[in-house]
Amino acid sequence: MARISTLKVSRTLPTHIALEGFGKRDGNRVVITLSLDGKNGRRNTEKVLGLLGIKLRTAQNGVELDRGEKKAQAKKQETVSALALDEVGMEEAFRPGNRIHLRFL
Repeated sequence: MARISTLKVSRTLPTHIALEGFGKRDGNRVVITLSLDGKNGRRNTEKVLGLLGIKLRTAQNGVELDRGEKKAQAKKQETVSALALDEVGMEEAFRPGNRIHLRFL
């Protein structure tokens, strides 16, 4: 069991490091703000979600988040599970003017 846990952590560690570059350190946490406001906000949000194997699409009623099906995207989604991200809640939160704050240690 410990071996599998170590393997999972070592595979997701590069993603955690890359995500940290999009956030601000707050003590022992990193806070990443996701927003669709403005060109830069949307671009950064798409990059962060891409690191997690999620694609942001514009839909008739707002936005949709799609998990990729390719092998590389599936590996990235281990981080989504580890962070316990609620993709449906994120879709609902992406309304004009709203921001999502991801916090992790």
